[in-house]
Amino acid sequence: MKQLYTFILFSLSLFVGAQELLTNGDFETGDTTGWTGNAAQVRTENGNSFNFAEVATAGNPYDVNLSQGVALTQDVTYTLSFDASTDETTGTRTIIAGIGLSVEPYTNKTETVTITSTTQTFTYNLKANFTGSTTTSRVLFDMGAAAGIVVIDNVSLQVNNTPPAEPEPTTTSNTTPTAAAGDVISIFSDNYTNITMPDADWSQATKSIIQIDGRNILKLESSNFYALQDLNNGVDFSMMDKLHIDYWTGSSETASDGGVVKLFVKLVDLDSAEGGTKELLIDLGVMSNNTWNTVTIDLNSIENVNFSLADVNQIMFDNTNEGQTYYLDNWYFEKTDNNTLNIADFSDNSFSVYPNPVQNTLFVNAGATVDNVSIFDLTGRQVLRAMPNAESFSLDVSNLNKGMYLVSLKAGDQEMTAKLVK
Repeated sequence: MKQLYTFILFSLSLFVGAQELLTNGDFETGDTTGWTGNAAQVRTENGNSFNFAEVATAGNPYDVNLSQGVALTQDVTYTLSFDASTDETTGTRTIIAGIGLSVEPYTNKTETVTITSTTQTFTYNLKANFTGSTTTSRVLFDMGAAAGIVVIDNVSLQVNNTPPAEPEPTTTSNTTPTAAAGDVISIFSDNYTNITMPDADWSQATKSIIQIDGRNILKLESSNFYALQDLNNGVDFSMMDKLHIDYWTGSSETASDGGVVKLFVKLVDLDSAEGGTKELLIDLGVMSNNTWNTVTIDLNSIENVNFSLADVNQIMFDNTNEGQTYYLDNWYFEKTDNNTLNIADFSDNSFSVYPNPVQNTLFVNAGATVDNVSIFDLTGRQVLRAMPNAESFSLDVSNLNKGMYLVSLKAGDQEMTAKLVK
């Protein structure tokens, strides 16, 4: 008789949905019901039944066999478990256990198992590389390769519904940030001081900080999207012209709808100058899985003239393949030399362009006589030109559309370019 806990565990496995595929796997019928092969021989001792086989002479593994027919499906993973031992005289020997076809070409998925005189429980996850019915596929134990006794009991075969463990990075990105701290607004990076914008309570990702090689990595599990939000204090990214992010994922490069997985950083202004909510969607391009992806985006190249970077209330990491796990590092915005106000080109440091963002009138104090001023949109089209011949002057920009512009000023042989947000 089997011990009570065996029955309890078996009943519990049925309760959670596991389905036993074998008949009489514990041999408690006292006979070979369900089993075939020249090694099928059931003994009962002390109220417990088991299969007992004695191999007199070593030969081919399949010369001595115990099998049970069972329908199996290719690419499905099955969990095979059983108890096995030999006698003290034999001491130790091997058997082959697994699943396979019982007809040509005898395709199989097996393991070579070393057994001893101490009863052990063996468990293997076997992914079928064939499809067969109850008459063409089977659970098998081949014992003919070595002489000696083989005792087998409590054989179980179930479909393994446990999802495989997700891959994860073992190294950090090989990117080393070089931007000066004063030119960076960092979302997450050990190299800089990160902003204090809190996580949104509606963010749909399980966030944790892990360490790889002593470096902090932002891990987002089961991620539909990850969001930070500050309704009262937006972040001014208007002087930033680059977005940098390193990310790693083991998820499929194909989305659940069959399309290519896309990743995005989304910036949201909840109270835009023209009223309402405005969003800027930054496409991170096509990803590669199981490797670090390093992405740098020129913000000036993004076509969204109705968005102002001056007051961002929400920052999001979004994707088109929901429920996956992502690892992020070096997520920051950077101001490059192309975006600095080159006030050193002028005679003193009194230069200013204000207000920025602007609505109707732009004021300029240059500290030098400006001969020519031009305003360009991000396509390079000149949208305004003036020749003020003055150090301080104003420009009517009320006719300009909302968006981002470049202001170019010339004073003799000196020149300066500044970014302007309308």
